[in-house]
Amino acid sequence: MIDIKREKLVTLRQAAELLPARRAGKAPSYRTVIRWAKQGILGVRLETLRVGETLCTSHEAMQRFFEACTAADPPVREAPDPKRQRQYDQALAKLRSRGLNV
Repeated sequence: MIDIKREKLVTLRQAAELLPARRAGKAPSYRTVIRWAKQGILGVRLETLRVGETLCTSHEAMQRFFEACTAADPPVREAPDPKRQRQYDQALAKLRSRGLNV
């Protein structure tokens, strides 16, 4: 819950401008921030507060949102490339055959 006495309010458009650039050096669009507020990501929604006709969030709410999204997203573990794994195993076997204990 956003506390207007303690948190710095920003419009959703301003919130989009605060974010770092992503793909091709472009910042996330205003529509992306609206989607985070309405639909969310990984079951987490960006907290908002309506001030008159303007939908706002806060710096602190954005911090909570990103932290919750990070916690909800399991780390991606890619299966090793079979060719790279073979090369690794061969190099390791070669080192061991030369007496290195690795």
